[in-house]
Amino acid sequence: MRLSHNSLMGNAPTELGNLEHLEVIQLNGNRISGTIPGLKVHSKNHSSFVADCGSPSDFDETLECPGCTMCCK
Repeated sequence: MRLSHNSLMGNAPTELGNLEHLEVIQLNGNRISGTIPGLKVHSKNHSSFVADCGSPSDFDETLECPGCTMCCK
């Protein structure tokens, strides 16, 4: 699921954590904050889970992503 650079704003939809067969999720380039409980990505590819969680950040609130494979700012 590639949702990067779509001007999405607000809290991350917790329903994303219900998706069972994700191999790629790219959420970077948006203004998404919060957490996605239960999100599992079934790939260890360098760009399998990309989000705006880097530090320093351009955003006041960032997405918490303990399973990220790549953090952007």
